Amino acid sequence: MRIKLSRGPEEIQALRLSNRIAELGIKASVETAAPGVPQRDVWFAIAKAYLDASGEQPGRITIRAGAEGNTANGKPLNEIIQSGQILSETLSAQVLGYNLQVNQTMCVGRPEPANWESTFRYNMELFESLLDWAKPGRTFADYSLFYKEEVDKRIAKVGGKPYVGVVFHTGGALGDGPRMGWSRDDENSDLVIEPGMVFSIKPRVPIPGLETPSTQIGDGVLITENGAQRLGRRKLEPIIIS
Repeated sequence: MRIKLSRGPEEIQALRLSNRIAELGIKASVETAAPGVPQRDVWFAIAKAYLDASGEQPGRITIRAGAEGNTANGKPLNEIIQSGQILSETLSAQVLGYNLQVNQTMCVGRPEPANWESTFRYNMELFESLLDWAKPGRTFADYSLFYKEEVDKRIAKVGGKPYVGVVFHTGGALGDGPRMGWSRDDENSDLVIEPGMVFSIKPRVPIPGLETPSTQIGDGVLITENGAQRLGRRKLEPIIIS
């Protein structure tokens, strides 16, 4: 697994392009989602954007309004988007069979839930902290612990439930792993961050007073000799579709 995660230059380029194409799904969501729109319309707009850009089957499109995106299990749902709902997304596009995951929650219509924007802005700060932490020589187990400690600090102040799922998604060929995070010791093992590794960072933060969904930001990163380089190009900011 350590050898596989040390990518060659051609692999890095394919992953870099897949990340940029995956971001087109966020753009398609902003252009398509609105109160009263079936969620399947957004799903198919994302799929079309991916097919147009790469000519390959999308890696993963799972979106849902009012719940965590992964609860849609990758299917286009007939549910109608309601005003003020949070749209949660887990997206990946393929380039030569390689894919990286991007994630972005956004609010569709108003009024937006209380604490949503402030939580998203904290999530942005957390993402930057995780980006800064990713240095060669550090273990993924310690990385997961750092994430948990940072989220626990916030939960102690404002409340909410901790997220114990995947925080670091290695992508690569569709379906291979590992997927790592707090409570996933079976996949954290003793892997050490090394230059040439490429993976997605996707912290999820609970919104105080809202059962579901959480806020989430995800983007691919490349590990260099000096640290992590974000592969995405979009501006990280709260999105409210009015």
